[in-house]
Amino acid sequence: AIPEGVEVDYIALNQPTELLGAIKAIGQGGRIRYGILGAMESDSDFVGLRASEYVSIEQRGRDFGAFRAIYENSGGGYRAVGYMTTAVLHQSQDAHVHALDGHYLAENGNWNVDVQAITSDVAGETRGYGGFADIRYYPRQGISHSLSLDYFDRHLDINDAGYLRRNDSKSIGYYMRS
Repeated sequence: AIPEGVEVDYIALNQPTELLGAIKAIGQGGRIRYGILGAMESDSDFVGLRASEYVSIEQRGRDFGAFRAIYENSGGGYRAVGYMTTAVLHQSQDAHVHALDGHYLAENGNWNVDVQAITSDVAGETRGYGGFADIRYYPRQGISHSLSLDYFDRHLDINDAGYLRRNDSKSIGYYMRS
């Protein structure tokens, strides 16, 4: 938060923060693969200007956490269901994102389906929802049909952890290739 009346150089505001530390662990148990990540940013110091006077500004660092698990069954095609959760914690607000995904590939490869449902909660006040589905059908060599459905409401906010997908969008797409 920049105090009122203080100007800070745009370049200074967009400098990457330094990490104090991070830890990552991945593993597998049977048909379940998983990963966990934690990271902590250092505090940032800026110098602003108010009426020709320098003002020191401090910004507390954020803490990041992510967990991903997926259950896979690849006997005769591929089927999987996964879950991911992220948290970005900061004194100004906390942001949490949860996603559930599913994947299916038919044994003969003619159907391929990927779906995901997402929810976000920023500061315990703004909840957003979204999801997508990508469905591909290959009836024979050289021909494919693709259907894409996306829905992200205007409150979905998955940007605290660095995602780039826009919210407030809805789309349907169909493509045939031969």
